[in-house]
Amino acid sequence: MTDFTQHARGRMGMYQIDEAEVLAALAAPDATTPTEQGRTNIWKRRARGGWLRVTIKTTGATTVVITVTPRAANRGPA
Repeated sequence: MTDFTQHARGRMGMYQIDEAEVLAALAAPDATTPTEQGRTNIWKRRARGGWLRVTIKTTGATTVVITVTPRAANRGPA
């Protein structure tokens, strides 16, 4: 199960990122990186260039999408 925080939904609206793109990133990421807060950044190359970064927290069988951010091509996973 995947839940979206209000913050994530707000960012998706702000950057015109639909739920299908986020779910596709979660299903087949190009890279993953841990965060200092115990979360995970999911990275997916975007069809229009650059990266999509989806920050998640997994609790049991639930994945909570914390935030969603488009990133420039040179600001992808390290």
